[in-house]
Amino acid sequence: MLFQRIFGTALILLSLHSPAETQAAQVVLVESSGSNLYRRAMSGFKKSFAGDSITLRAQGVLANPEKLIKAIRKEQPQVIVTVGLGATRTVVSMIDDIPIVFCMANNPRQHGLQRPNTAGVLLEPAPAAQLQAFARLLPKAKRFGIIYDEKASGDFVRAAKRKAKALNIHIDAIRVESRPQVPKALSRLVSRVDALWLLRDAKVMTRSFFKQTILLQYNRKLPVLAYSEQFVRQGALASFAASYSDQGRMVARLVKAILAGKASEVMGIVSPKGHLTINPNAAKQAGLMLPEKLMKRANVIVVEGKEGRP
Repeated sequence: MLFQRIFGTALILLSLHSPAETQAAQVVLVESSGSNLYRRAMSGFKKSFAGDSITLRAQGVLANPEKLIKAIRKEQPQVIVTVGLGATRTVVSMIDDIPIVFCMANNPRQHGLQRPNTAGVLLEPAPAAQLQAFARLLPKAKRFGIIYDEKASGDFVRAAKRKAKALNIHIDAIRVESRPQVPKALSRLVSRVDALWLLRDAKVMTRSFFKQTILLQYNRKLPVLAYSEQFVRQGALASFAASYSDQGRMVARLVKAILAGKASEVMGIVSPKGHLTINPNAAKQAGLMLPEKLMKRANVIVVEGKEGRP
């Protein structure tokens, strides 16, 4: 695999070629820089796409959007795949005549990613799927507490509330507009919820906030539910998250469908499937007995993370 560094480090442009077609690439991949998670997604993509006799050729590192788009168009791709929000926003805003399939980019409506020529795989499982999994894990919990920023998580919270009604669960969500408001919101939630549900929300999720929630899990027996396995390994009770490599495989399926002439059937945005990750040590410190049947389910992962005490 050849990597040619040409400009900066903002975007990495990769293209896939069929050996029989040297004039035009079937697929061009554009990856936002700087994340091992993106590489996991692309690993899943390449493994799923390997049987199509497509080869990888790295075109370089491009910081200039116009140069990026020019390089993509030079390849005459049938499909463009973007990984990460940075790459996706740039490409979607500047190309409307080639199918684009994106992944690892959250909040598509907010960022203007829903276009006639786009399909995509969301970064996280649907709110309904997450809540359903957490409800199975904590059958006695009827009030889930959320702190959120409207811009980052408003759509997610509204979708979660719709599902909560069907499950006879109440979502107690407190909206904040700045980080200094978060501690007060957390103190308000503590006495009125059965579990804390942490969202992928940059305004709320800081290291100090996470440590506070883990202290509450230990001292107040208030379970902490997160959006990533890494937090479970750091002491949270559980997470319900998608595999990044699975997201890459989902992208590969969408690309194959488009190349097969089925673009009209797949253009749109889909949510990945998820798996429940549980930390038994955290459950013990929170005074919880985990449902035995749930622990034996195929999509449940048990990790030997830290206990529920920081």
